[in-house]
Amino acid sequence: MIEESPLTEVMPQGFNSTTKGKRSINWRADKPATIFYVQALDEGDPAIEAEFRDEISELEAPFNGSPKSLVKVQQRLANIQWGNDKIAVASDRWWSTRNSKTYWFNPSNPEQKPEIIFDVNYQDNYNDPGRFVTEKNEWGENILTIDKNNLYLTGRGHSPEGMRPFFRSLNLKTKETKELWRADGKENLEQISEVLDAKKGVLLTRVESQTIVPNYFIRNTIKRIAPQQITFFENPFESLQNVYKEVIIYKRDDGVELSGTLYLPAGYNREKKEKLPMLLWAYPREYKDIASASQVTTSPHTFTSPNYGSPIFWVARGFAILDGASFPIIGEGDEEPNDSFRKQLVANAKAAIDA
Repeated sequence: MIEESPLTEVMPQGFNSTTKGKRSINWRADKPATIFYVQALDEGDPAIEAEFRDEISELEAPFNGSPKSLVKVQQRLANIQWGNDKIAVASDRWWSTRNSKTYWFNPSNPEQKPEIIFDVNYQDNYNDPGRFVTEKNEWGENILTIDKNNLYLTGRGHSPEGMRPFFRSLNLKTKETKELWRADGKENLEQISEVLDAKKGVLLTRVESQTIVPNYFIRNTIKRIAPQQITFFENPFESLQNVYKEVIIYKRDDGVELSGTLYLPAGYNREKKEKLPMLLWAYPREYKDIASASQVTTSPHTFTSPNYGSPIFWVARGFAILDGASFPIIGEGDEEPNDSFRKQLVANAKAAIDA
C-alpha cells in the first residue's frame, strides 16, 4: 500500500490550501515502474510561512523501499512533465498572486538546484511563454521532446498586435528562447494543431480567416517552403457567410479596456445604424490586475463556425450579437474580486450595451 488517507473533514481556508499527506500519486511517464507523489511542506495551510510549499518524491518498484525526494517548489504544484533521467519540468501556482513558476530539474540528482525558467502572471496572456512540446515514448506516454539541451514550446501568441501563434526552442543552459516560426497574423489566423517533428521543424497547422474555411496544412519551418494543404473542407455555414463580424474594443466607466466580437445581419446598413435587438454572451472572470483584464485574446480572423449552443445563429434572424464580451471582475492588491462583484458586473454590461 502506498497511502491510506482518512476522510478530509477539515482543511485550512483559502484557494491555496490542500490536504496533508501524499497526494497526486501517479506514474512517472519516462519510467516503466516508478511512482511519484506530492506532499505539502506547510501542512497544506497557506497562512503558514514556508520557503517551499510542496515536495515531489518518487518510489521505484517493488515500492517497499525508501522514497527519494526529487524537487521542492515555492508554491502549490500545478503540473510536472517528465523527459529523461536528467531533465524534467515542474510548474507551480499561487492563486492570490496569480503567479506561476516553471522549474527544470535533474531527477537523478536531487542535490542539483532546480532552475526557474519562467516566472509569470498566469493570466497575462501577452507574456505567456507557451506549452512544452511532447512526444510518445515506448510506453505510449507523453514525455518532453529533448534535443541536447533544448526543449520546444508552442503558444497562442496573444499580443497587442493580435494573435500570432509561435513555435520556439528553449536552451536550458542559457535560458534563451529562439523563435523558430511565428504566424504573421495580418490576413488570417494560422494555429499550430500538432508538432509533427520538432527537431525537423514540421508542424500541422490550421489556417482560417473570416472568409476562408479552416483547413489543415503541413508547414516546414526550416525549409521555409510554402505550406502544403492536406484538407479541403467546404463551408458548412453558407447562410452566415455574408454576416458582418468585427472585434470591437471599448472602455468601462473606470477606464478598463474591454472587447467583444460583434456580429451584424447580412445586408445591415452600418451608416444608417438602425437599432436592432441584441443578444450578449459573457462570462465573468476574476483578475488581480487591470493590465491582464484588458488584454484582447480573440482574433478578428476567425471563421464564423458556431457550435450548437451558440447565440450567433440568431444573427440570421435579424439580431445583433456581441459574443464573448469581456466581463472582468478585478481585485487589485489586498482587495478580492468578489468585494465589488455586482458593481463591476453592472459596469461591464453597461459598457458593452453602450458600445
